[in-house]
Parts: sequence; structure tokens; C-alpha cells
Amino acid sequence: MQEYHVKTFAELHEALGNHRRDAGWMYRGHADPDWPLVPRAGRPPFAGGHDEIFFKRWRTEAIQYMEPDERPVDDWNWLAIAQHHGSATRLLDWTSRALAAAWFAVIEPGDGESVVWCFKTNNVLSDPSAKSPFERQGITQFTPTRVSPRVSRVIGLFTHHGPPSLTVEQGMTPLDRLERIVIDRGYRSELLFELNQYGVNSQTLFPNLVGLSRHFNWVTASFDYWKEGIAGIKKS
Repeated sequence: MQEYHVKTFAELHEALGNHRRDAGWMYRGHADPDWPLVPRAGRPPFAGGHDEIFFKRWRTEAIQYMEPDERPVDDWNWLAIAQHHGSATRLLDWTSRALAAAWFAVIEPGDGESVVWCFKTNNVLSDPSAKSPFERQGITQFTPTRVSPRVSRVIGLFTHHGPPSLTVEQGMTPLDRLERIVIDRGYRSELLFELNQYGVNSQTLFPNLVGLSRHFNWVTASFDYWKEGIAGIKKS
């Protein structure tokens, strides 16, 4: 597995540049490099092989909260809606926007390194009506047809894991590619400010009042950073 270690935005840009002419990569940010690439339904306390039973019960109850024209016609898109609203499923969130993944990797405070996972597979679901998500095995890339504006904003897509305890590394085929970009612990905070400069923040990733409020809370809490920058400009 190819691994890059970055301490500057230039190094991050260079690492991601290897994908510029190579379409199909997806990205996922982890605050801790040791977190496995496995969905919630495959991790304690949810692991146990009963996710299909609970999903069907969830789907039955969820209908009452959705208008008829909002309801998916297949279980794949139902599963994406369940995942989006916090249910433990066998889907793992990814994005086609590398800088969005970098933001998720560093938004939470931490003393250690963080990581952006990069994955590319040819095992892409083309027909959601062909087979139930609870019958399909291995690692499959799945892009929902319609889930929410938030998922569309970050160009959200998923890996489907069958069984849900299967990690990406375990389910990879010889044609799949997995890389990771390790972000130095001393660079985490600075990267967050650099991403904001390029328009990647809570407000742009979560286009609602909650995202706006989170962004302004971050700006307020980071006032010393802005003050230092203004002071530096005045001194020069």
C-alpha cells in the first residue's frame, strides 16, 4: 500500500496530484490512523450479523416520516438513507472530494496523526435492483441516486461491505488500489485554516443553519489566529 506523509499543503497537493489524471478515486478522512475501514454494522456493539433484520424494521417505521415521492424503490437507496440518518448499516461513507476528506480528518482536536484514505475499485454497483445489498459479498462501490442535499454537496458515495465486518483491506481484489495520506500531528490545526481559505469548512459542507453555526463557532474560537494574522499585516 502506497503511503504519503505530509506536513504542508504543498506536500498534500503533491500526494493528491497522483490522482489528477486517474479518475475513480474516493476519499475518507480519519482522525486516528488506527481506525479500521469497516462500517458501523460490523463494529461493536452492532456486529453480530443481525443488521438485515433491524434494517427491515427500521424501513417499516421510516415510511411514516417520508412523503410517497421521497421513498426509494430499492433497498440500496433505502440503506443509504438509513446510513445518512445515523442508523448502523453495512455502508461506509466516502467522498469524491479529497479536500472534504482532509477536513473530516482534522476537524476534531487530536494530539496524534490523522489520515486521508484513498481507494479505487472496479467493483461498482451498476444496477441497484439486481441483487439485495444483504446478498452481495465483498467490497462494492455504491453511489445513491437521491439521499439528501448534504450528501450531494460532498458528492457522497459508499463502500458496501458483505459481510459488514469485512474491512476494505480484506475485501480488496487484485485490481483494487488503496493508499493513505498521513497528516502530521503538528500540521492538523494549520491544515484546517488552509482548507477554510479554499472554501472547505462546516458552512460549505453542511449547507444549513447547523453548518453555518458550527463554522461561526470555529471562527470565534480561533479568534487568536485571525488576530495574529491581522497584527502581522499591520506590523509589515
